[in-house]
Amino acid sequence: MWYEDPAAVAVGVTLAACLTVCGVLHAPLTAVLIGYAGHKARGRFWAAFAEVVLVLVPVCLILVLAPVRESPQPFYLPATIAILKWGVLGLVGSVFALAAMIGLFGRLHGASVYIDPDQFDDLNRLLAKVRELRARELLDHLDREPAHAAR
Repeated sequence: MWYEDPAAVAVGVTLAACLTVCGVLHAPLTAVLIGYAGHKARGRFWAAFAEVVLVLVPVCLILVLAPVRESPQPFYLPATIAILKWGVLGLVGSVFALAAMIGLFGRLHGASVYIDPDQFDDLNRLLAKVRELRARELLDHLDREPAHAAR
């Protein structure tokens, strides 16, 4: 008879699945996070952090929820699958939570514009000119409104 702890088998299968998902998502996740972080090193850090979370959450979920047996039990596939479902649930939940956070951050994160300090004054003068032109247009529009209302 073959003796294997169902929890150990479930952790091994879950770990293999997590590493596969991390391998598949590594390049696109790193590219997206480099774009959001604005710097290559910061983007790689957040991608590595996300991958660690994608591995630790499912494995820890199994370790917390798996029953601990005092003596070795014969291998029983239904018991292994019952424990494995928590790892799969943790992996799917982690992927969706990560996707939601990245999607929310991407929606809240605007485009960053970097300018040289010597161009800062030019940009401020340009913005002041645009505000002045908009104010004139608004005043001209308000001056014409009473003429239409008098008719």
